[in-house]
Amino acid sequence: RACDGQPFAPIERRLENVVITQGILRKESSSITKSRSLTEYSQNLSNQSNHKVKVWAGRLAHIWDAPLAGDQGPSVLYLSMPLALPEVCSEASTDVLVAALATSFNSKVIMLTRESLDVPWEGCSLPQVQAKLLEFIDALGLTDSFVLLDNTSGIATALLWPLQRRLAGAMVINSTGFFSEELHAAMSAAGDDYWQHAAIFHEWMPTALTEALASRPPLDLPVSLAVSELGASTLQESMRELQKLVPAAHFTSIPSSKRWWELENPVYVIDEFVALMHRVMAQPASA
Repeated sequence: RACDGQPFAPIERRLENVVITQGILRKESSSITKSRSLTEYSQNLSNQSNHKVKVWAGRLAHIWDAPLAGDQGPSVLYLSMPLALPEVCSEASTDVLVAALATSFNSKVIMLTRESLDVPWEGCSLPQVQAKLLEFIDALGLTDSFVLLDNTSGIATALLWPLQRRLAGAMVINSTGFFSEELHAAMSAAGDDYWQHAAIFHEWMPTALTEALASRPPLDLPVSLAVSELGASTLQESMRELQKLVPAAHFTSIPSSKRWWELENPVYVIDEFVALMHRVMAQPASA
């Protein structure tokens, strides 16, 4: 996030800070040491677990076998399909996480991704995708209770119920799309222009939006840049790139907000937004 007018830290450096300073589960294995980089840390963990790719029912799954003999923890089924994030962008941190789970709990970890499903996403209904996931999970042959790690942005969260008797436990990360009755009604009543705008925006990202700004010269203009402090890495990255084009801009963070600041923090409009606009409006424009 922007802080005291400083630029946004690159994504890779932020990942290294999170993984290395927090030392993901390294206390469970004395031979895992704090590394200088995310890559080195990942290699240290991966060397202690057996990663392989296996084909089940004609589809790919990534497997980390329990690295040690003796008692093993329950197998972990990791469904890795984060919303709007290409798999290549999360590979490094995912490798660290999965290898750490295998090593720390001496467990087999099976990871399924979007590639594993091999479904035509366009025109495919949510029940169809969930049925495909259940079909694939059945094909894995997990006979003992296992732990489900759901990182599918809500796509697979409803599977906790049909899988309940087979699960030893579950962890759900950032499930979305399950709204209160009030918000669900508001979004359901939105007109065609709302949904058309949402669809075309995702078509424009990242190529058209990047090309629209990438070749612009530095801007000599009073500018304030505000970013939601809890926003996704892609949002933070976009603002960091924009800062390069507006080097004299004033940075600030919108507290308690991920993106929809008008909904998440309406007090911000009264307390701070007008002050930020005053900063811009009070400065004379460049000649």
